[in-house]
Amino acid sequence: QVTVINLDIERLRVLDDQYHGRIVTRAASPAAIEDAVCSADLVIGAVLVPGAKAPKLVSRVLVSQMRPGSVIVDVAVDQGGCIETTRPTTHSDPVYLLEEVIHYCVANMP
Repeated sequence: QVTVINLDIERLRVLDDQYHGRIVTRAASPAAIEDAVCSADLVIGAVLVPGAKAPKLVSRVLVSQMRPGSVIVDVAVDQGGCIETTRPTTHSDPVYLLEEVIHYCVANMP
């Protein structure tokens, strides 16, 4: 199951129409984030606030509640990351394990 969480309700409606119910869309809230993160095999953090640091939306406590071997990709790493356990990595050393969760936080991902 793919879940997209966004503050923009209109964007969620567009995604619902585009994918005809094949994905789950949820309005952004702490409860929606917690539910999605704790049940996910893969979390992609893709928060952009133009001209500002990304807000930390996923706490270390939530990361610790993910299943061992789950994966986090924080695309927002260039803006400080939106996941508390994010730290920048490189293409030559792209992953690290923290709270039994694999983290991929390469800056400037193509």
